[in-house]
Amino acid sequence: MKEIHFILLSLKLLLIIFLLPIPSFAQEWPVIAPQELIPKKEEGVYFRPYVSMHDYGTTLENDNRYIVGLAVEKVRKDYFNLNLNIINSVEGTQQAYTGITDFLLPWGDTFITYGGWTSLRSGLASQMDMEGEAWQISPRYLIPLPEIIKGVINSVELGLDIKETDNLFDQRATVLAPLPEQIFQLNGFYEVDFTDFMGDTDASILLVYSPGGVSEANSDARFQTLRQNARSNYFYGEFNFNKNFNLPLNFYLFEQFDYQFSTAALPDQEQLDLGGWETIRGYDESLASGDQGFFFNSELHFPLFSFTKLINMEKFNDEVDFFLFIDYGRVFSLDQLPELSPSLSLGSTGFGVNYSLMTNFYIRYFFGFQFIEAPVQQSDNRGHILMVLSF
Repeated sequence: MKEIHFILLSLKLLLIIFLLPIPSFAQEWPVIAPQELIPKKEEGVYFRPYVSMHDYGTTLENDNRYIVGLAVEKVRKDYFNLNLNIINSVEGTQQAYTGITDFLLPWGDTFITYGGWTSLRSGLASQMDMEGEAWQISPRYLIPLPEIIKGVINSVELGLDIKETDNLFDQRATVLAPLPEQIFQLNGFYEVDFTDFMGDTDASILLVYSPGGVSEANSDARFQTLRQNARSNYFYGEFNFNKNFNLPLNFYLFEQFDYQFSTAALPDQEQLDLGGWETIRGYDESLASGDQGFFFNSELHFPLFSFTKLINMEKFNDEVDFFLFIDYGRVFSLDQLPELSPSLSLGSTGFGVNYSLMTNFYIRYFFGFQFIEAPVQQSDNRGHILMVLSF
């Protein structure tokens, strides 16, 4: 056990020194990375300072955050990609380092490393003395599979997640554990995508297994300091399906369905969270969580529009994407306490707009109207906004 603990501490030290990144298909992760930066396509090294504003955190994390950061991108096609980020919230409630490296190997496979470290301080005046930390490192090995059917691209990703956290600030809970919990889990990920006469299709399956007991912090007792009845030995899977349907006059439908199942009560980081801009819009972030559950999103997109084309300034290349949506989801908790509901549902409808200007400016805005009452008191509807300006 001492050797394992030493290895975990060494990995944490390396993570902080080299600023390694965050995982693509990991569950909730409290670092808000600038995922909306539009990547450069030309080969080269780019130092991209940026400022960002968003309001989709939780109240405890400070739900209105202004972030300044630096993204370092190295783009060299068919060889090596690097993206590192240093993130600081202006209010001082968050400091984070994230990044991703991927190496294309000579035989065509790709070795990817994600990771991150974050320090969070409660955004509530009454809880300003509460500070928490979390870190994660996740190596991945991606294997492209043969194209048995023409145009059908599929791949397998095998990996490992090592995570540590001592708080549930990102889960809307004023919980700070006396000792951190560590997650050690193996995962496999299969993805397939293709385009047919109706539009693009993407489907994936994620399988995650945690043996438990890998370290003292990877135990039932430690997990249960943050969530009662949570288990360190578990298996869960997640299925995701996305489909675009091309419609006349350049309209299109976007449909997404996501389903998660589990064999045990999961640590909070691995639960399926509903509420917020990525799942059920019109609700606060992570308003409902469960070990099992599903959600779907349906969007009707209007034809893309460009202001710069109207004024003959096409070199600036902007794009407006307006759409209407309906969202619904339901989560179920295993080994739930008797006084708590074993399941919760959320549902909303509303509108959204995405606007981009070259690779330097991006706005994403949604406004959702709830048609299912929120499980805790909040407004009947709300918007979600993200703005990123990069240089």
